Amino acid sequence: MRSTFYMILFTFLCVHLSSQETANPFEIQSRLDSIYESENTAQDSPDQVIDPDNVVQSINEVVDPDTESAITPPVAERKAQEKDSSAIMTDSDINPFDVSHVPIRKSKLKKEADAFATKDIDTIDDQSNSFLFILILISCFLIAIVINTQRGAILKIVKGITNENVLKLNHREEKKGINGHYFLLYITYMINAAIFAYLIIYNARDMGGWQIFKWCIIGVAAVYILKHAFLYILGQTFPISKEAGLYSFTIQSFNLFLGLILIPFNLIIGFGPVTLVTPMIYLAALVIGILILIRSFRGLLIASRWISTNFFHFFLYLCAFEILPILLFIKVIGKF
Repeated sequence: MRSTFYMILFTFLCVHLSSQETANPFEIQSRLDSIYESENTAQDSPDQVIDPDNVVQSINEVVDPDTESAITPPVAERKAQEKDSSAIMTDSDINPFDVSHVPIRKSKLKKEADAFATKDIDTIDDQSNSFLFILILISCFLIAIVINTQRGAILKIVKGITNENVLKLNHREEKKGINGHYFLLYITYMINAAIFAYLIIYNARDMGGWQIFKWCIIGVAAVYILKHAFLYILGQTFPISKEAGLYSFTIQSFNLFLGLILIPFNLIIGFGPVTLVTPMIYLAALVIGILILIRSFRGLLIASRWISTNFFHFFLYLCAFEILPILLFIKVIGKF
């Protein structure tokens, strides 16, 4: 009897509990429902005023990605899933023909365009030093002509540098230097002297081009044309024509020999290794200085009988035509 009563009571309790609605603890409550319910409630009761700040705050809480408890809206959730799926794409899934539409920076584009831009022909000609090699080839060609026509001319010039008697003999035989092969060798000297001056300016001031070389060769030619012209006028004006003519021929002979020496120096300075440029410039300047000193000593021997009585005039000539051109050249380099 008692057991029957307990079973009826247990059955009644189970039926009673099953009839009641119990909340699912795993059910997720969306915050949007509260917003929608508040909007519906506001529509049902028009007298109730909705605070817009609360609505915006509720939406921000839903959309805010920093809130861990916020639920992502459907659109944002889909974009996030697409982003995650694209992040795990393998290299085989990437299309190599996809074109990125991200704009290129203007400075980078301009830099690349300037690198591949075609330079103007005049600019290339002004900045290139290739003409130096052509001029050296022309000098070698002129020397080859002289060797083929006058085989012993260069040997006589070299002997005249070291022997004063040979120099005087050459002065008589070569018609005081007024002949074809001497003229060609003098052109060779002016070309190579101008190239050497140009290379000094180019390495000292980093300035080059045909325009600079043009002024160098004009300067070299002007200095020696004026020097020989002055010696000729001086010999015709005063009774020293023989000494003035011999000294003019001495200058010419030394210049011809110097023109031959400068060719290898110019080749090494202009087209050799960078480490040899400065030593070769100093070595060439030393050789030029030694030849100028020897030439000046020869001039003193030629004018020995006139120096004691006309020392002031000789000093003026030495300053005006020997020292002044060198000082002007140094001034020009400093100006650049």
